[in-house]
Amino acid sequence: MHYDIFYFGFDADKKTIIPMGKGVYSYWNFANHNAYCSKNSTDTQNGVGCAYWALRNICPDDQTKTYWECL
Repeated sequence: MHYDIFYFGFDADKKTIIPMGKGVYSYWNFANHNAYCSKNSTDTQNGVGCAYWALRNICPDDQTKTYWECL
């Protein structure tokens, strides 16, 4: 069974909530999103970068599908 963990961070002013999953935030680097949000990943942190993709409803493994179709 697969579970996603939706992580959110704050911008530098701590006024805006940012969904984790794309870009670089603090020590998290989501440049390789396949490690942090992919049903094919074996990384121990897989799932922590799925908030970005879920909110945009885009499958990180196949961007022609919705996020929910990838589960």
